[in-house]
Amino acid sequence: MGISPRLAAIAMAAGAWLSVAPIESADASLTLSMRFDTHDLSVPTLSGSNGMFSFGGNNSYAVYKIEKVRGVTSIVYEGLQASAASLAQGRIAIQIRITNDAPGDPSGAELFNVTQDVRSNGGGEGNSTLVITARESYFTAPTGNVTLGSQFGWTTNNGGNASFRSQLLNSGGTVLASADGTNSVDYDNLTGPFQLQNVTTFEGFNANRTFTSDGRTSLNPRTVPDAGAVAAVPEPSTMALASVALGLLSVRYARQRIKGRSRKS
Repeated sequence: MGISPRLAAIAMAAGAWLSVAPIESADASLTLSMRFDTHDLSVPTLSGSNGMFSFGGNNSYAVYKIEKVRGVTSIVYEGLQASAASLAQGRIAIQIRITNDAPGDPSGAELFNVTQDVRSNGGGEGNSTLVITARESYFTAPTGNVTLGSQFGWTTNNGGNASFRSQLLNSGGTVLASADGTNSVDYDNLTGPFQLQNVTTFEGFNANRTFTSDGRTSLNPRTVPDAGAVAAVPEPSTMALASVALGLLSVRYARQRIKGRSRKS
């Protein structure tokens, strides 16, 4: 029995939504999304333990086939594979490891996005861009005055460019502070819960290009000195008066010693 046109339309709409929605990992508060040019990629489930997650839980590659028919580009997720050494033509492969220590503690909070390997074989057209966004949505500490830190390193086999942005967000998703590359920025009076997010961007994909990167987003408590506890620095006029007073005391002491000797003699 055939399916009705209405049900078919509903099924197609559901399939399209599933193909672009970020997939939550085994840690329900950790999400990952990936976008290649204008295409939102279907993201395989991250799995792992002890705050360490990867595709398949074993550092597998997510493989995508890029097709162009009559000027229209489509990207199809083909599944996971253990190695990208023999990547088929017209594919891109992405290997990711994410580590976070949610919900954090008073000494600090961290979110690592280690994109171990991103490579193409005939995928991309020289100016293609891949954006990978990782977000941990449930941190409760540290709070108060904090410093958002960002650290980033990357390599490529043949040109292209990569960038990294660390972000602090409130529980509703509003960005409170951002730091790019290797940098830091202060934020005061933070309350929990809050979110940490990092965005890694790879630019300039061509037929055969490989990127690796290591990005770290951290949040650490910051101590603000108490203005009242800082010793006041004497003004120049005050220091001058003190010098005169000390001089007068020295003269007075010298006179008293002279008088004392005179009486003895």
